[in-house]
Amino acid sequence: MKTLKKISRRYLKLKKEIRTEKPWLFRKSLEFIIDKNNPPILVYQMGKVGSTSVVHSLRNSGLMNPVYHTHQLSYEGIDKNIEINRERLFQNRNNKKLDDHTRVYTELFVKYVIRKLKNDRLLRKKIDKNFDSINWKIITLVRDPVMREISNFFFTFHKHPEIVGKKEQLLNETSLRVLKDDLNKRLGGGEDWSLTWFDRELKKVFGVDMYRFPFDHENGYTLIHSKNISILVIKLEELGRCFSGAIFELLNKENLNLTNSNVAGKKFYYNTYRYVLENLTLDSHFCKKIYSSKYARHFYTNDELKIFMRKWSGRQV
Repeated sequence: MKTLKKISRRYLKLKKEIRTEKPWLFRKSLEFIIDKNNPPILVYQMGKVGSTSVVHSLRNSGLMNPVYHTHQLSYEGIDKNIEINRERLFQNRNNKKLDDHTRVYTELFVKYVIRKLKNDRLLRKKIDKNFDSINWKIITLVRDPVMREISNFFFTFHKHPEIVGKKEQLLNETSLRVLKDDLNKRLGGGEDWSLTWFDRELKKVFGVDMYRFPFDHENGYTLIHSKNISILVIKLEELGRCFSGAIFELLNKENLNLTNSNVAGKKFYYNTYRYVLENLTLDSHFCKKIYSSKYARHFYTNDELKIFMRKWSGRQV
């Protein structure tokens, strides 16, 4: 009994510390209001593409429209990922190698993800119910798929407990090795989230095939209209340059500036993040496969793809 009480006190103490460090893990879910007279703005994209900055900028701009942020709205994707995260929760609780802080943080993070996915399902049901009566405004973003995967790897570092060292610092060499393995499994298979998100999510939910509409590389964004749906797609690499103009075109809102949020330089893992960026080298055949994908070819020019190729492999595409 004393041991159980001691464990419980330790858990509550760590939970309190994590609440102070990462209050967003405890944020209450939004109540979704779908009103045709004041339609919501959906920031709907694959994640780790700068969407947090876009959401914060819109919510702080004085717009009357509610802003809803989601990565997944397809029922298939939501249900699959709830099951994946339930299994991850079970594995975390039974992993004896984890230190207490990592175990508690991981449990809180995974529970947050599951809550978010369940909330996304509620949003999807409201979208279905009001699909034809709302003029939908959607903002989505794209990013170099390798860079997106690196960013996502560090955001979800708890999936790889072997990269966490003493005092919860990430291990440079181990992180680099595990990341390379992860990239080969995820991107190398051709079914990665980055490369297939538009077909798996946006097309399935709203019926719009993004690849039927040419991307405006000069402006760095494209505004697509399809029946009662307007979709603004912005290239993250151009977000700072084109954000205000793109938002004006979609919402007719002037002088809306971008507020940078969720920046890697402020994270505890920044030193390891920089180490990985400076030392990661990928096989040229692997890079050719990634940058020959439908996704890469549509949203990036040949010159941009050559830059990515040199950056990650040292060779031209």
